Amino acid sequence: MAVKLKGKITLVTGADRGIGRGIVEVFAEEGADVAVNYIEEPEKAEAVAQCVREKRASLDHRERRRGASGRR
Repeated sequence: MAVKLKGKITLVTGADRGIGRGIVEVFAEEGADVAVNYIEEPEKAEAVAQCVREKRASLDHRERRRGASGRR
């Protein structure tokens, strides 16, 4: 899997729901560092941030495994 946005920083407004949340998830899957912006629902924003942390941890784990096995 190519990591197209590794090293990039993104700010997504309205990231706590709908299209904004979807964009955050895709950016995280592609390796971007994501800032989650919201107006009213901190619980939803925190849930999105947790999702991003999990996706990044999974991505980091896959990259470490690939590096350990010598595959690129």
